[in-house]
Parts: sequence; C-alpha cells; structure tokens
Amino acid sequence: MEGADILILLLSADFLATGSSNLLEGTLDRMPNKNKFAVILRPCLWDIFINSDNFHIFSKNKPISQLSDTEQEEVFNEIAESISRLITPHKNHKL
Repeated sequence: MEGADILILLLSADFLATGSSNLLEGTLDRMPNKNKFAVILRPCLWDIFINSDNFHIFSKNKPISQLSDTEQEEVFNEIAESISRLITPHKNHKL
C-alpha cells in the first residue's frame, strides 16, 4: 500500500475487529484526503475508527447491506464516478 494512489476501505464490524484500521494509520496520513474512500458495507461503529473529515464516505446514513438493489446500484455508480474523476487525468497510469 506504500505506493497506492487511491485507498478504498470496505467497512464492516468484521474489518474493524481485525485491527486492520490501526495498521493503515501511516498510509492514511500520507495520502491526500480526496483519494480516500470508505464504503459502509454492514452496520458497524465506523465513525469511532474513521475520521469522516479525511474520507469520502459512501452510504454514510445506511449500510449497503440495508439498501434496496436500486439504492445499492446508485451508491456503486457514485463510487465508480468518483474514482473515475480521480484517475481520468492519469489514463496511462496503471493502478
């Protein structure tokens, strides 16, 4: 992850319980906020571990698992569009 340009965290209680969020701290500090995304997959206390000022949070009000299929598609499209806007200027850059 040292050379990553974009970070996408898929948040759930399982992820937070692993302690992986603590391992990311150094990486999070070095990466611009506009390149950090978090997706709330299942209900969890994400806001205790993740500073929403440093991330673009998707599905903040309701976890993806609790959305209808149509709402999930809307969130996934929003994620894809956000990432596309970041990487478009770097079309020749491999992720």
